Amino acid sequence: MRELFREEKGSVIIILALCMSVFVGLAALVTDAGLVYLTRDKMQNAVDAAALAGAQDLQISSAAALEKAQNYGVSNGLDLSEITIECVQSEKFVKVSATRNINFTFAKIIGHDSGVVTAVAKARSGPIKGLKGAAPLGISLDTWQIGQPVTLKVGSHGAENGWFSGLALGTEGADIYEANLTQGYNQWLKKGDIINIQTGNISNPTNRAVNFRVAECHHIPTCTPTSYDPDCERLIKIPVITNRLNNQVEIVGFAYFLVNGVTGQGVDCYISGQFVRGETSGEIDENSSSDYGLYGVKLVQ
Repeated sequence: MRELFREEKGSVIIILALCMSVFVGLAALVTDAGLVYLTRDKMQNAVDAAALAGAQDLQISSAAALEKAQNYGVSNGLDLSEITIECVQSEKFVKVSATRNINFTFAKIIGHDSGVVTAVAKARSGPIKGLKGAAPLGISLDTWQIGQPVTLKVGSHGAENGWFSGLALGTEGADIYEANLTQGYNQWLKKGDIINIQTGNISNPTNRAVNFRVAECHHIPTCTPTSYDPDCERLIKIPVITNRLNNQVEIVGFAYFLVNGVTGQGVDCYISGQFVRGETSGEIDENSSSDYGLYGVKLVQ
């Protein structure tokens, strides 16, 4: 009997030792693997933000994109020594990589003292080829120019700075046109779309919509082409168009216009402002070199 008890005690010790090994393994899996997962998740969010922010400034320069990506990486919890950034302005992308060593707790018992966590993100910048929120205004290719005051004539197909016309987005009608100019067209417009020209007298709807937008700019100092709030109501997204027959035009891209005001009635109704560069949400054209000032960014890795 004594020998039997001794054998059972020995078995319990062996079983207990095996259970402890399993427990330590599970603790290492839950604690240290969880630490790896949480660290990687935070680092991925940080490199995503850094890459997107840097890609926005590729329109300025590679140096500006690099600085912006670094600042966003650090502000999102990365140390500057952990970050590697590649900016290629010619190909309009920013790639941000981060590497961090983390010390394990329970995994040390089973021979793993530390681990390496990495995260990578790549963002690309490109001209917008599709968006929501466009104004029902169309400008010709030769109208677009950054930084110069522009006057768009609403009342006819002639314009002081190029071909210009109101567009029938959705359906025709002065009320629909005014709503679209006030709030932006709530459906998608894309490069290659064929759009009808808005007919009839639209000077009064144009005056009301533009004046509303100008009055909604409460920023101090007031928005200018070189310094503006990206959410300012004075910023309107305008389709860039080519002439077609039968009162229709084709969209070839999109521009950003900072409207200053509107004057006149009938065929002498004019919208004044300047084209600016800016970023907005939408579908970007990765394969086009056409640049009308309005661009977007997206993660591609």
